[in-house]
Amino acid sequence: AGAAMSMLHFAKRYGALQSDGQPVDLEHFVGQARGSIKLLLGMYKGVPGSVLGGNRDAWVKWTMKQDKWRRDVPFPGGTDTGVSWSYLRYNHVASTSWA
Repeated sequence: AGAAMSMLHFAKRYGALQSDGQPVDLEHFVGQARGSIKLLLGMYKGVPGSVLGGNRDAWVKWTMKQDKWRRDVPFPGGTDTGVSWSYLRYNHVASTSWA
């Protein structure tokens, strides 16, 4: 939701975005973001804090990996916040309120 709002704000404030001299259709990307949020709301009845699966035990194991940023673990236990906890795939109040 934040990305979609940012793109709309950018277009309103600065006009058309260009890439290599060609206009970029930001409304197309806003539509895709909006569709993704609608899908999440329909599937989970809220917006999860992470789209990565797994549980806390998987996250603890993943954090012990030396080269953890390779992301070779299919279910790493949610999204790492970088401050000793993870967001798991449960509905997240702030994410849902932005939607």
